[in-house]
Amino acid sequence: QQQTVDERARRQVFEQDWEEKFVTFREKCRQVEDDLRVRHEEELETLQSRLAAKVADARTGTAAGGRGERSGGYRKSAELRGMRRMQKILVRNKRFAEALDMTKAADALEQEEASRQREEQKRRNVQVLEELFQRQAVERDVFAREVAAEEDRLKEAKLCAYQAMFTAPASRTKRSQGAQPRSGHGSGDRFASYGGPRSVHGRDDAR
Repeated sequence: QQQTVDERARRQVFEQDWEEKFVTFREKCRQVEDDLRVRHEEELETLQSRLAAKVADARTGTAAGGRGERSGGYRKSAELRGMRRMQKILVRNKRFAEALDMTKAADALEQEEASRQREEQKRRNVQVLEELFQRQAVERDVFAREVAAEEDRLKEAKLCAYQAMFTAPASRTKRSQGAQPRSGHGSGDRFASYGGPRSVHGRDDAR
């Protein structure tokens, strides 16, 4: 009877110890997951600011471009530049009616080109954002798979520890052949030093 009571107490202590290990492991995982989420949010904010700055530079004409090749920040085509030069020549030659017609045609072409370039910039911005979202989704998936794999290793370590402590020697030898943890009894050490999935460490995500 006393032996049964002692073994029950040992089992209770064993379960408490391993429950603490699992709780600590999951707390670390939550912290790494929070860090990953914060980094992803910061990446998105940085990228959005950069894209907004590009749009602002284009609209104000501060983006680099050859002199006379941009209007409102949008690059002029060779055809439009030629029409503007002809417009000035007509004015210098006092051919004002023709200069007015050329001005109207050039203005219409410039609006068309600016509109087309704005749409192209929007498509590029969407593509860049989609690439960021895809990369972040992959990182989250890698994190989830690594957490699951690490928890499986921890469960295997618990099973081996249980067999070593409570199973009779003869049956323990037989059963342990099919339930060896991949990291051996070092699983506890691996768990103790668990710093989170590789996907959330040592990356330079500046884009």
